[in-house]
Amino acid sequence: MLDVVLQARAIEYPSVEAPRLRLRDVFTLPFKYKKFMLCMVFMFVWNFSNTLNAGLWNYHLLNHLGYSYTVINSCSAIYVVVLLLTNRHWEKFLQKHSWIKTFGIACIFMGLPELLHYFFMVIDPVSVNQQGNDRGIQYRTGIYFTEMAQLREIRPVYDAEQDKAGQPLAVELQPIKNFYSAEEYHQKYLEKNPGGYCHIPDRYYHLADRK
Repeated sequence: MLDVVLQARAIEYPSVEAPRLRLRDVFTLPFKYKKFMLCMVFMFVWNFSNTLNAGLWNYHLLNHLGYSYTVINSCSAIYVVVLLLTNRHWEKFLQKHSWIKTFGIACIFMGLPELLHYFFMVIDPVSVNQQGNDRGIQYRTGIYFTEMAQLREIRPVYDAEQDKAGQPLAVELQPIKNFYSAEEYHQKYLEKNPGGYCHIPDRYYHLADRK
C-alpha cells in the first residue's frame, strides 16, 4: 500500500501539469485505458509463463537429471556475467537503433494520452505555422488520427490544453489524409548534427527513457 501511495505522488522534473491524482484513481484509471490493460495482461502472462517454466526446469534438472544446486546456481551466475559482458554492446545497439526503444516505449507502454502530454510539453500550441525560430506552413502543429477510437482518447487531452491556454489552439485535429517521410537528411537530424538547432530544450530529449 505504501508503495502505491509513493508511486501516485511521484513527480518528475520537468513534470507534466495534470489534475491532482487521488488514491482511488490509481486503482480505477487503468481500467479506462484498453491498451494499457492489454499490455498489463500480456506482461502478466509473459512473466507467469517464464517463472513457471523456470521452476519446472529447475525441478527437472534436480529430480530427473540429477544435477546439483551448485551446477544450477553456477549456470545462473555465468548468465549474469554474460549479461554484464554484453551490456556495452547492447547499449551501442540501442544507440544505433534508438528508434526501437523510443517507438516501443511510445506505442506500447505509454499510451496515447501520455504521448500527447509530452507533445504539448514541447510545442507552443497557440502558435500558427511557427515553433521557436522555425517558420512556415511545414511547422504547423497537428494531431492526426486514423480511427475514431483514437479521437476519443485525444479529445480530453486536447480540450484540457485548450482550457489551460485560454484560447483556441492552433494545433490541427483531424483525420490523417496522407503521410510522407521526411527527407533523409532530416531523419535523426540531431544525431547526424549534434550542434544542430532545435526549439525543444535538450533536457526534454530523453524524458520517456528516464521514466
